[in-house]
Amino acid sequence: MGYRQALADRTVVRFLLMTVVAEFVYIQSTVGLPLHVSDVGLSARDFGLLIGLNGLLVLVLELPATAAVSAYRPQYVLAIGNLLVGVGLALTGFMTDMALPSMTVLVWTLGEMITSSVVYAYLGSLTPPRMVGRYQGLHGVAYTIGTGAEPIIGGAAYTIGPEVLWALVGAAGLWSAQLCLPPRREEDGRPESDARGDGHADLGQTPDSRSGQV
Repeated sequence: MGYRQALADRTVVRFLLMTVVAEFVYIQSTVGLPLHVSDVGLSARDFGLLIGLNGLLVLVLELPATAAVSAYRPQYVLAIGNLLVGVGLALTGFMTDMALPSMTVLVWTLGEMITSSVVYAYLGSLTPPRMVGRYQGLHGVAYTIGTGAEPIIGGAAYTIGPEVLWALVGAAGLWSAQLCLPPRREEDGRPESDARGDGHADLGQTPDSRSGQV
């Protein structure tokens, strides 16, 4: 009964679909990116430097980024974050040396940080008090589908052609951003979660890592 109620909520369904699509995009940082690095003649060491840059940026900028977006509606923060991840990774298709990928890592890492800062708070704002476990379970399923199936899809797309994968990543980034935005009927009134009387989670109480995202 609880799962049926959750899946009857269009906002929740959009959030779950967004999670699957956003994970398809993000997972290409560990699937498509190393393939492309190798294909353009760069080394495994170069890929390690790019991933190290990602980790360094998260270490230095995650808390300031979280503070900067905490005052804004989480739907719009998620949309901008997913857009940055999609654009940043899609630009990987233009890389031929280390200069461009270093800049693209900055773009998609920024998107990663701001989405991870609000995703659980937004899920909490959609969740009725007695159904927290069910909603988190559905989110876990969506995340698992995204991280499990999308490497296969991404690898198959890259086999067809690198440009196919990066075009798909760009389109998926745009779609995941659009799925975050509230329907038009909410623009001039209260969000559906407010209409149900659900509480809104504190945006400051978020996990420190992306695990479980989009």
